[in-house]
Amino acid sequence: MNADLMDERVVLMRCTPNRICGAAVMAMLVLCGCGRLEETEPAVQEARDSEAEQREALRRALDGATEESVAIKLVKTATAPQGEGTMEDWLQQQATTNGSSIFFPRWEIERRGVGKYEVLFTSTLMKEDGHVGSWGMAWVVDVVVKTVGAPRQLTHAELNTRAARYFRDRRRGLPPEPLSLD
Repeated sequence: MNADLMDERVVLMRCTPNRICGAAVMAMLVLCGCGRLEETEPAVQEARDSEAEQREALRRALDGATEESVAIKLVKTATAPQGEGTMEDWLQQQATTNGSSIFFPRWEIERRGVGKYEVLFTSTLMKEDGHVGSWGMAWVVDVVVKTVGAPRQLTHAELNTRAARYFRDRRRGLPPEPLSLD
């Protein structure tokens, strides 16, 4: 009979520490989870809420479209620098002011950050006297807040690099370049 008591004590000793540890863990979880909020915790919650609002605003802005198409649309429909019509009209006016016609217009986009893009318009200009040249403009667009920055004229080096890369890839039969995450 004494051996049976020893076996029961061993079984109790094996179970009791595990039960005590499990109860202690449960008590810690209940006590830690129900404490007062620290000063930093509301700030973290506000930041999370702000991020959620930005994601929701972006979803509403896209309305089934891609971020890239929305960014290009924002630029095309933005108010021109002098307030005369849309940016698309302004580009046409800039070309005709110089006595040129726009040929092969091309809209490109490069990602610059979360919801931020650089929209590029490039084209070939032909003057009335027959001279041909490249011309382009760029805008920084924030799709989340739907803002379009001031237009910036592309430099000759930027235009030549783009054109050379585009035609080289076309000759090789490569697809258009993927968006870079610079």
